[in-house]
Amino acid sequence: RSNRIPPPSPSVERTSVPLRRSIGSALKIQAIEDLRSGDEHRARAGEEQQLAAEAGIPAGVLNIVPGSGAEVGEPIGLHPDIDMVSFTGSTRAGVQVAKNAADTVKRVHQELGGKSPNVILPGADLPRAVQTGLFSVIMNSGQSCIAPARMLVHESHAAEAAQIASGVMKAVETGDPAQEGRH
Repeated sequence: RSNRIPPPSPSVERTSVPLRRSIGSALKIQAIEDLRSGDEHRARAGEEQQLAAEAGIPAGVLNIVPGSGAEVGEPIGLHPDIDMVSFTGSTRAGVQVAKNAADTVKRVHQELGGKSPNVILPGADLPRAVQTGLFSVIMNSGQSCIAPARMLVHESHAAEAAQIASGVMKAVETGDPAQEGRH
């Protein structure tokens, strides 16, 4: 068994969702995966690296790159030995990723804007679905690339869904995060 899988193309992904998302795809095409963990998952990066080792992924095939997007994004984009960059995040940051990758003619794959729909079908438990959808989008102060920022409801349930949503949001407590309390 080899210590390294020979990569046809190294790739780097900056992701803010759990790191397992792209690892399977990289292994399938025998690419080395270098990940910059999202800021909200930085504490889990070592855990993910350990799980990869326990799963038998050879050392050097999965690498967790520490640091903020600003600290590591530009060097990743400009590095001549990196052939591809995959990025999930804001449109503003995505423009900078593309600019950094342009000089070395890297392939760039991006998921920008965070406008994932929350589709609620007829027959669903409407109060539960609306509340769960709203809490999913406001979790982490709304700063999540997978937040379901749009709620699509059948027109026959639109008024009821709006009424439920209004009640749910009125009950949400907001406040200074430095203060004690549930907000």
